[in-house]
Amino acid sequence: MIFYLKGSFQTSQHITDSRAFRYGDGLFESIRIIRSEILFFHDHIQRLISGMQALKIQVPQEWDHHFFYHIICELMAKNSISASGRIRIQVWRKGSGRYTPVSNEPELLIEVQSMDEPEFVWLDKGLRVDIAKSVHKVYDITSNIKTCSSLTYVLASIEAAEMGCDELLIENAYGKIADTCSGNIFIIQKGKIITPSLRDAPVAGVFRSNLLEMLRHEKFSVAEESITWEDVLLADEAFITNATRGIRPVAECRTKTYSTSITKMIFERFNEFLAEAEQ
Repeated sequence: MIFYLKGSFQTSQHITDSRAFRYGDGLFESIRIIRSEILFFHDHIQRLISGMQALKIQVPQEWDHHFFYHIICELMAKNSISASGRIRIQVWRKGSGRYTPVSNEPELLIEVQSMDEPEFVWLDKGLRVDIAKSVHKVYDITSNIKTCSSLTYVLASIEAAEMGCDELLIENAYGKIADTCSGNIFIIQKGKIITPSLRDAPVAGVFRSNLLEMLRHEKFSVAEESITWEDVLLADEAFITNATRGIRPVAECRTKTYSTSITKMIFERFNEFLAEAEQ
């Protein structure tokens, strides 16, 4: 079959045969390398495997932590990455078919890129945020998974750029905050640190879960519960987290400005927590 792709008529269908390309039928992980350490590696691989099982993509028997670790270490060596970088693991369903696949076997892509920052860097300026109007999240089996179908986040990011914002908060269908364009949201109200429950449809962030563990260990007042746009506007502080950029403070939302003192303390303590874990 002849088809049109990238400005010319072609016969190779390698790209167009991909179910990731056609239907977003897959999932991915983003992982940070700091000081040659792969952060939260086991958590990321466990989330990947759990996501594959939820999406009914077969998990090959050899796909354990050692399998992925060996490939990533070899990629780091081949790409001369010895200090800081970003890993992306993408898995999608193999084969053709339309919405109903003919196979549930997986395809795998792993990429490793270098990063300039040797560790998580504090953002002095802070983020300008608002709320997305173009998209909402729904709660279903895919809500907490980083699927290849990321249109919600793409459209929210475009909307953010049009509004002159760094990030937008994304509500679920019931008017509760789920997450943001690129991470999980935390707010601080009177010393209490709150992040949306997984029932409110955020991505189940690996950084999120490890930060919650550290905060509880350090005896902070922490809750996973529903928050609204009004709660965000009334909060004393807010910050956004993800695996590759860590903790980023929110500085302003419309006419509201936020303190960052507790957020910076958490940021510094978390970096200490990572350094201790490496020893």
